[in-house]
Amino acid sequence: MRTPIILSCALLMAACDDGGGASPRADGAVLLMDAGAEDLDAAVPSGDADAAGDAATDGEPTFRFDAAPPDLGPPDVLRHLWVTVNDIPEAMRGLEPGRVDGARSTFAWALPEAGWTIEVYAENGGAWEPPAEAPYLLWRAIDVDQPRHVIEPAHVAPAGGRWERVESGHRWQGRVVTPPPGEPGRFTLQAAVAGTTTDLVTVLRRELTPELDPFVEVDPWFVTFSRDRGRLEVSAAGDGFAVTSVAEPDGRPDFDEAVEALGLLGGDDAWDAEVLRQLREAVRDQLHAFYLLRPDGTRDDDSVRIRFVFEGDVDAPEDAAAAGFSVIAVGGEDAEWAPGGRTFFGRAAIDWNNQAVDDNTAPDRGVFTTSFVRFVLANRVTVTLLRDYLPAAGGQPFGSLPSDADFLDADFDPNQLEGQAEIRALRFRFALDTLALAMASVLAHEIGHSLGLVKPGLPPEGLLAGVDGPWVSADVDGAHIDTEGFNLMQSGTSFSLADVASSTPAFNAPNRAYLQRRLVVGP
Repeated sequence: MRTPIILSCALLMAACDDGGGASPRADGAVLLMDAGAEDLDAAVPSGDADAAGDAATDGEPTFRFDAAPPDLGPPDVLRHLWVTVNDIPEAMRGLEPGRVDGARSTFAWALPEAGWTIEVYAENGGAWEPPAEAPYLLWRAIDVDQPRHVIEPAHVAPAGGRWERVESGHRWQGRVVTPPPGEPGRFTLQAAVAGTTTDLVTVLRRELTPELDPFVEVDPWFVTFSRDRGRLEVSAAGDGFAVTSVAEPDGRPDFDEAVEALGLLGGDDAWDAEVLRQLREAVRDQLHAFYLLRPDGTRDDDSVRIRFVFEGDVDAPEDAAAAGFSVIAVGGEDAEWAPGGRTFFGRAAIDWNNQAVDDNTAPDRGVFTTSFVRFVLANRVTVTLLRDYLPAAGGQPFGSLPSDADFLDADFDPNQLEGQAEIRALRFRFALDTLALAMASVLAHEIGHSLGLVKPGLPPEGLLAGVDGPWVSADVDGAHIDTEGFNLMQSGTSFSLADVASSTPAFNAPNRAYLQRRLVVGP
């Protein structure tokens, strides 16, 4: 169902303003291989790589090879073959320079010894099928004179990697479990499939020290829903609604008051408690999906090393800080909001490389549910869908009719009803799912900032925030980046309904790889 995604994207993209200082950007250009080079066997000349870079005057040093690639068979109908690491898109690999303050600079991603992935993309016609064997993968050092190294099928997991169909053809992927040889420095990676060779992509080998490792251990996060900073008042005002937050705690969680204002808490105590429980669980499920956890919160090799505990869980800490939990509060008004100003749905501390235990519970931090109410009740689409159920409009909130009790049954099918009964059931599910996805998206975004996203500057120091290049869909400020599709770390200024129509919220590939400890980010 796309409608919940559209609303949640609009909510997330409306903007977030984050604390913390600016990150230094990368200065020196990193030597790149020429994009047109075809070479798999030539020895790498030693001792002149830095000289070649220093001699370049246009900011785009090249490093060429003269030997032809080996003949590995006919190309068939394979149109284009390219190799990357950590599934970073072709435009972001570093072969195309980025612009920082108007200056063009090349860059390369830094990899730890192992754990990162290799992808080989084959853009092909429908008649082409990949070979049974893994691609030929060649790893070579630039900075030191050492023999070339072939990454064998046994060096990746699963053994031999895996081919799969994708929209443009096929993709092969393997996770490196046996580190290629070489000390920290610069290396090239190249692949060959069925007689076709890729260009060379330059990467850096760096040590993932504790100071650069965002997840030395599993990072515990405590999410609270009981913040009570004031009283939410909503009233009809002409064709719209007036949303006011009175800064007087009233004994009710601000989260509950926001859910009630949107028409979801109109029944008895049992109804209200169950709706709030289902909403929190739906938020948890989305968070697990965004951070690549299993539905039950456990992890596999692709998961982020993070753990979410919600207020009210049996394992919730009594003193989060003492237990080593970072905390984020859900509920209330943005302490800096003013009539006529921008609406922010969240703020959080920026913690480069996730080095601290972060507290996002102050009045100007966390996820602001009053902003959700203000946005929904100012949006013609959502008001049209929900007006009949909004208390401020004199509607009948969900839970106020005896038949509404069926809506909370996990096996309930709204399509078994007819007429207005079916519409009411479908719109209850729409409202609950939409609110859950929107809140989870903002939570994931704000938690992402406190995990070290998105560091400005060129790799390896940064994650391309504030860097212009062919991968940028829109320029954004601060610790954000707008790349193709709807990624969780773009800002409100770059919201696009076209992205929503073609994608669901997710971290983009470099951000995901950073969270998975498959990139090394820092000076």
